[in-house]
Amino acid sequence: MPTLSGMRNPAKGQVSLRKGRRSANGALYFLTMCLEEGKSGLDTPKVFNTSLQLGREMEASAAIQFYAIVIMPDHLHLLIRLLNRTKLEDFTKSFKGRLSPVLRNLGIRWQRGYFDRLIRDQDSVDVVIRYMLMNPYRKGLLSADDKWPYWYCSEPAKVWIDDLEGIDKPVPEWLQR
Repeated sequence: MPTLSGMRNPAKGQVSLRKGRRSANGALYFLTMCLEEGKSGLDTPKVFNTSLQLGREMEASAAIQFYAIVIMPDHLHLLIRLLNRTKLEDFTKSFKGRLSPVLRNLGIRWQRGYFDRLIRDQDSVDVVIRYMLMNPYRKGLLSADDKWPYWYCSEPAKVWIDDLEGIDKPVPEWLQR
């Protein structure tokens, strides 16, 4: 049902996702941005390179620290730290908005919203980075001997990984977990 402003009320699920969402200066966030349901095609060199460029530009402007990204066929994951009073909503709006022309050229669009997780325990960052790296392997998109081409982890983020030998592809122990 339309509201007085003409906008539709968000679904109960969307409202509950936003409850408690806050932007904390200096906080580390694990973000997921998805394509419209049932769509794929995000895993392209153009999307990956544009995403890297955007992350680096936003880092250079001191809005965020850009730690890691993985592009999957239907979604992407980011690990960032908010800086200088950057709001999470503003960052995601800018990131998705600046990537939208690339997506339009591919005939795909973003799903509304995004999923975020505030990383409270610095000790768990390696788990998040490993989750990101392992995502294409868990989905069966490539073999354990191959390197996923749409994965980036910054040098500062590598300090959180216990086993630096496997940073570009999983070490055998990671696959057994």
